[in-house]
Amino acid sequence: MKISTLALVLLTLLCSLPSFAAPAAPGMTDSNEVSGQLPLIGRATKPRLLDPRLVEAGQNAQTAIMQGEALLKKGKIEAALSSFRNAMEYLPNDPLALERIAETYTSADRLVEANQTYYKLFNEAKWQSVSGSPNVYLGYALVLAETGQAQEAVTFYHEGARRLNYIDGKQNLKVMLPAFGDAEWQIPYSPQALQAMAHVGLAIYSQEEKEKLAHLDAAIKLQPNMPQAYYYKGQVLWSESGRNREALAAYQKARHFAGIDTQLQIDQVIKENDLEKAAALEQMREKQKAVPNK
Repeated sequence: MKISTLALVLLTLLCSLPSFAAPAAPGMTDSNEVSGQLPLIGRATKPRLLDPRLVEAGQNAQTAIMQGEALLKKGKIEAALSSFRNAMEYLPNDPLALERIAETYTSADRLVEANQTYYKLFNEAKWQSVSGSPNVYLGYALVLAETGQAQEAVTFYHEGARRLNYIDGKQNLKVMLPAFGDAEWQIPYSPQALQAMAHVGLAIYSQEEKEKLAHLDAAIKLQPNMPQAYYYKGQVLWSESGRNREALAAYQKARHFAGIDTQLQIDQVIKENDLEKAAALEQMREKQKAVPNK
């Protein structure tokens, strides 16, 4: 696929965000500036050695978080929560484990606990070193929308989208998640629409194909006429070998709900990837497998 066409599709399909400024997380800035001060000549400085106990605690916390993530993938919610809590015992002020706890509550549909956990992350002083990853903001937006706090959800959605769309202050053309309420979405304002948009953002941020598809299917269930969800689903399915027919079907769904300009560009994406031919070959191979050997 030519990057230029993909970028053009995404820019037309997904509107760009307004340029609002969001406060940087405490201790972090968007600038890469350095102080410019040089060490004094002749004054040797010894490298600071990390406390071995702190290093060990960090390693133990990381191990506990990895174990919790593995347990969560197996659907073992309570065991995963226990592992994340163990990580917090090693590093009490590290927000990563608490973020994982919030995500686990959300996946288990324990929204009250998820809401309380996200609230701690963003409002209690000791958690103000929140990682700043887009998924934290989008995850909180999803929970807020599902619990009827739409206005607060919009705020966190916009910040998550901004962090997803821009890297080091530069627009990420591969990912364009729109600002909520923009006319190009052509989706009426509703908590369901906001939830669907948060799911699309979480799918974009996710690293695993299964998780991406789960979020996109959730978005489609909430908003069956959302072209963005179908378009990203087509991308995910196309990247997996042997799922060309499903990818083509998703792109065609996106085309059906998109505007005329975007329809033409989706046609171009399908053509450049020769997706119709790939889907036909896939279907032919499946038919051949279905024929018993004589």
